[in-house]
Amino acid sequence: MTEHGDEGRRGWVCFDAHCPWCRRWAERARPWLARRGYALLPLQSPLAVSLLKVPPEELLREMRVVETSGAVFGGADALIHLASAGRLTRHIARPARIPVVRALLRVLYRHIAQRRPCDGGRCELPQAS
Repeated sequence: MTEHGDEGRRGWVCFDAHCPWCRRWAERARPWLARRGYALLPLQSPLAVSLLKVPPEELLREMRVVETSGAVFGGADALIHLASAGRLTRHIARPARIPVVRALLRVLYRHIAQRRPCDGGRCELPQAS
């Protein structure tokens, strides 16, 4: 048994549980993630906060993957990491090894994350000071 979860768990996918758009995508991905050993974990949960150890103003800026080994991946890097765990390796993970492709994926992820639609508007992300 791992320290924070079930036997065989690879890690957690941390998402903004207060964002309807994020919840919808997380729920769609749940079966795919479960087959690969990942559980969903709200970023707002005490476990996510303790695993991530990021400042509160940074917590909701991007989804994160936390491996049971303690490795943490955020944003586009988290999606690339998850893609490498499944059949998306050929389509996402391999091309992302090219620095310019990875950089473009990071820009695209940040663009979408900063503009995610919640209830007809934008999520209320904490503003960095």
